[in-house]
Amino acid sequence: MRSRSLSASNDRHLHLNRFMLRKLYAIVSKTCGVDNPDSPQHQEVLLPGSLYGMIIKEKLEETLNQVRNQIIQDVRKQDTSVNFLDGKEMTSLT
Repeated sequence: MRSRSLSASNDRHLHLNRFMLRKLYAIVSKTCGVDNPDSPQHQEVLLPGSLYGMIIKEKLEETLNQVRNQIIQDVRKQDTSVNFLDGKEMTSLT
């Protein structure tokens, strides 16, 4: 009895691995798109904490990209008055 359940479990794992490999090849060849984690079919899988974590991560990435772009813009201006060690400069970035 135990070997039958192990065999069925192994078959499910093999089927899942084949599916994941096919999906990976499809994504790499651009015949398929990446799944959207915000899709309703994935909502029951996400715990509220992980959903909040994803939202916070996206907002943090947006903010860091804005700061990075502002720094790049200041450096490209070749403004000699830019001093990143000065606290006033860092507060003006945000």
